[in-house]
Amino acid sequence: MADANLIDVTEFTCPRCGSHKFGTSLNGDPRDPHIGVGYCHNPCGFSWRRSDDAKYFRKTGRQIAAVCIGTVER
Repeated sequence: MADANLIDVTEFTCPRCGSHKFGTSLNGDPRDPHIGVGYCHNPCGFSWRRSDDAKYFRKTGRQIAAVCIGTVER
């Protein structure tokens, strides 16, 4: 049974160059986690819609404790 207090660690892998470093440019409502565009930090030029994160972030097999650091009002 999964522990509700643990979350899976994921890692970005660029499909063009294999880099694990990325950034995000937000455009639109900042409360929506899927509005942005992700960019590989290497000069390969790869970018993706953050709503497609599942294609580029894979589980590492590690888990960490879930921690609440704030709330978002909608």
